[in-house]
Amino acid sequence: MQILTGTTIRNFKIIRERLGMGKSNCPIFDVQIDGSYIDDDLIVIAKKVVETVKRKVKAVAVFYWYKGQHVGRESAMAAVDFAPDGKWENRFNVKAGDYTSHKFEVVYNETE
Repeated sequence: MQILTGTTIRNFKIIRERLGMGKSNCPIFDVQIDGSYIDDDLIVIAKKVVETVKRKVKAVAVFYWYKGQHVGRESAMAAVDFAPDGKWENRFNVKAGDYTSHKFEVVYNETE
């Protein structure tokens, strides 16, 4: 997929979607990117990824990987959480589909 961030066209590819632990109804996406990105770029991509979710969820996490990285076996470049107050750990405090307190929050060097 391509998006426009600022004046730059950015490429990204959704590698896979997986479910969070248990019945948390919190999808996790792994996204491949190329090049350097600022926080705003990562948030724009995360918004596009969240738009692909067609069911009610409590939170969405988007992990960013450079081409050639071993997904899940090394640290992701960054992650963006779409969660209550931008905090993944707050996902259990809301009902699925209630996004009134959700924010996008960039987190660096985190992986599952």
